[in-house]
Amino acid sequence: MLRTILLARTAPSPENALALEQYARCLQYLMKDMRLIQDGINEPSDSLLIGTAALASHGELRSKRSMAADPRVQISPVAKTQNIDVYSSGQMEPVHMQAFYLLASQRGGLQACQLHGLADILEIIDLCFATRALAIPQFESRHTTFLVQLTGTFNFDAEAQALLQRFGEAFLESAELQPLHLTIHHMRTVVAALDQYVREGQKPASLPKLLQARNAVQYLLLSVSARKSASDTADCLVDMCRLGLLIFSNMVLFPLPTESGVAEMLVGALRGRLLESHVLEGHVDIWSQRSDLLTWIVTLGTMAATSTAYSQWYTQYLADMMPVGHLPGWHHLEETVLSKYAWWKYTCSNSGEGIWLESTLICERNNMQKAISGVKNGLNI
Repeated sequence: MLRTILLARTAPSPENALALEQYARCLQYLMKDMRLIQDGINEPSDSLLIGTAALASHGELRSKRSMAADPRVQISPVAKTQNIDVYSSGQMEPVHMQAFYLLASQRGGLQACQLHGLADILEIIDLCFATRALAIPQFESRHTTFLVQLTGTFNFDAEAQALLQRFGEAFLESAELQPLHLTIHHMRTVVAALDQYVREGQKPASLPKLLQARNAVQYLLLSVSARKSASDTADCLVDMCRLGLLIFSNMVLFPLPTESGVAEMLVGALRGRLLESHVLEGHVDIWSQRSDLLTWIVTLGTMAATSTAYSQWYTQYLADMMPVGHLPGWHHLEETVLSKYAWWKYTCSNSGEGIWLESTLICERNNMQKAISGVKNGLNI
């Protein structure tokens, strides 16, 4: 049914006409099953669940833009795994989503699924729904044990060990970011294992185990509650880091396509939090003590915003926060600042360097204009 929905949206052809006919027939069967359930004659079936999930995740396409159009953006090697790109290409349909979760509950949850692999598919669809809504997944994660197994039994090679030790260390050293420590601990394990897999290092983890572990990490990340306070410094910091980690995951671990709207929603929410931080009491002291954290947050936000309406705002914001005088080189910044937060060079380096250089040019131009204005004022020109 997923294939017929996608084909039906493309240009007219004999194949697409047949797809439309099949799509209409599928809808008839679904409606018939729904009526039988409402009349108390039948129970929800596995076929009905997957059909309803397909309808819920495949409304009209939001956009035909793709992050691949920007040459600076390195597509994650797991971007098309488990069909997460397929389940996130169209608008979510709230009515069908409600029906999907209601039917799943009546069915008895994922454990009641009988078709082989269906529980895994529905869990992925639930994660896609939750990611696009920035909400806690409806189904409980069934793969948290894979995180423990990956941490305790996997043999990391030297490069992966170095990444494992460096990734997230700045988060783990901060007591005020304690609500994120467990997620960071597991996220760095999965990123290090993914790095070893992509490099074809010594005895890498299998892709199925990696994907199960990354799904568990995405579940943990989505389960971190949003801090709603706009006046509490600690809440504001935790929430900006939570959004930063979600942006990183959307680039690396659980990357949904631009059409899903996730990147635009995340950078929009982060922009709101950045603006709020400037009206907090003592906001200058907050960032003077955490300049590295701010650099990581804004750099990630600027990278994620390249295909959104917020691109220019982030580029200018990054330029405005650069120090007057000597600007740090990209490679120095990457090694000494960004790498101690959430960072993976495979997907982040090229895009990060591009936006950093662009913001650096804007900063230098602004500084030059200020210097010229200062000279003119001194000469009373």
